[in-house]
Amino acid sequence: DFALLAMRYGTDATRDKGGDLGWFKKQDMVQPLGDTCILSPVGHLSVVFTEFGVHLVEVTEHGKEVRKAKIGTIVSNISASQETRQLAYAKANEFAGLNTAEAQFQKAVNEQGLVKRLANNISEKNKYVSGLESPKELIKWTFSSDKGEISPVFLISNKYVVALLKEVREQGYSPLDEVRTDVQMNVIKEKKAEKLVNEMKTMLGKYKTLEAFSQEPGVEVRTTDNITFSMSNAPNMGVEPEVIATAMCTEKDKITGPVKGNNGVYIIQITSITQPETKNDFALDKQILAKTFQDNVGYKAFESLKKLSDIEDDRMKY
Repeated sequence: DFALLAMRYGTDATRDKGGDLGWFKKQDMVQPLGDTCILSPVGHLSVVFTEFGVHLVEVTEHGKEVRKAKIGTIVSNISASQETRQLAYAKANEFAGLNTAEAQFQKAVNEQGLVKRLANNISEKNKYVSGLESPKELIKWTFSSDKGEISPVFLISNKYVVALLKEVREQGYSPLDEVRTDVQMNVIKEKKAEKLVNEMKTMLGKYKTLEAFSQEPGVEVRTTDNITFSMSNAPNMGVEPEVIATAMCTEKDKITGPVKGNNGVYIIQITSITQPETKNDFALDKQILAKTFQDNVGYKAFESLKKLSDIEDDRMKY
């Protein structure tokens, strides 16, 4: 019986439904699985290997066939000629030569309708800066220049780039003026959360179910499945370790909260709990842990040596 096999050996979400995937389109599945399901006759059993594991597939019914067309295309890439490249470089070089101060730079960008991109918190180890791949030369210039300087022309990822060094932050604690906006945003977020926590505490005495909570303006009831303690990022919530930890410690059907998270304030109700299977033989788990620790020895030792050594990594300067 296929359903019994699925419930006994299956490991995905269809296990409790006897392996039933329901109706789906070919493109909804990874290619090997989609092709097998569409091309196999009804009742045929197939074994399919994908990046997600080994699948035993039985086709129970096909939907209505639809007409499809295969289209061939011929693509001709359009690239700039040497003359165009020289003209673009000349314009960029002229821009850098004429606008040697920050005010001139900003004015010329606006007047000429140029694309200005901002790159914040650049470090010497950055490998990607504001849409530019491999910006090594630009970063080297950044760390050898002073605030307000205008760079020469750099060719990066088929783009001619002229940069303005707008701000320099020295190593250590930043002055308040440099981080004032970030501090203000975090304080506002914290105060909003405190206000919502107090409001939700009042609601807890007023409502007895989550459906009743949803009558309040701005309150939305969402369902998140298959939460585990090892998670930090949960569907419909984002990165919410405190919310997940609270959920794992909450009894079934009990309403808990409010919990202040990274992206909101939450009231939690656990609708079902799946108990782990009873396990007595941990030999394989011990082997896996031992292998993991062995693999990490070299890395941990190297990191410890780095902490104990007085070495500066200047590779990006060369």
